Amino acid sequence: MRAFSSAVAPIAIIAALAFANQSTHAATSWTTASGTSDNITYDSGQTAHGLLEAGSPIVSSDKFVFTPSNFAADSSSAPAVDDLLSVVLHAKSGKSLSRVSADLKGDFSTLGTATVLADAQLKVTNLDTSASFAQSFDFGTSFTSGTEDGLFNGFASILLPIGWRNALVEYSASLNATGQGGVGFIQGKTGQLGVEVKPQVVAVPLPGAALAAIPAIALAWVARRRLAIVR
Repeated sequence: MRAFSSAVAPIAIIAALAFANQSTHAATSWTTASGTSDNITYDSGQTAHGLLEAGSPIVSSDKFVFTPSNFAADSSSAPAVDDLLSVVLHAKSGKSLSRVSADLKGDFSTLGTATVLADAQLKVTNLDTSASFAQSFDFGTSFTSGTEDGLFNGFASILLPIGWRNALVEYSASLNATGQGGVGFIQGKTGQLGVEVKPQVVAVPLPGAALAAIPAIALAWVARRRLAIVR
């Protein structure tokens, strides 16, 4: 989570935008809610309010690239906005999910005394075991004190344990802008989910004959040791 406040008027003033009340947005399935990529298949793709992605992400090389639509906060009209993007991932045969990463990029501006804030979280849940991991985005130095207009970039990455094959990925994000006599504006411009896989580790059982031979080998070794001691 990062916040930035400024009390100095920028040279260029960004006009306030009139956004509809976010509560009017219903859950929106992607226009292509299921599909396949290099090492994964996916289904149940949707966004809670249709803001992080109003259509469908561009899916290529196990990456989902989406373009937010009106995902912005303006202290003068719509001071807060949030959305949740989710998708179910399945590793292809012989593969397992090893890492899921995400980012969010955008820009912001302040006029007078105002504060803008971006917050986001990545969560991955194993659909076979219900185990889950969550990671907040790191926005680094995106919001540096004294900067009135700028870009922000947040990133999160979750390394998964061995054997994950089916998972629900949830990407939640929120933007806030407040004006203490001034105007703040912040908007998300692009986002991405990335998936990494690796070969599935499968325990190979020994043939029945080999299993039966193990006790016999052990007994033979013990007998030989006893014979060596007697001699």
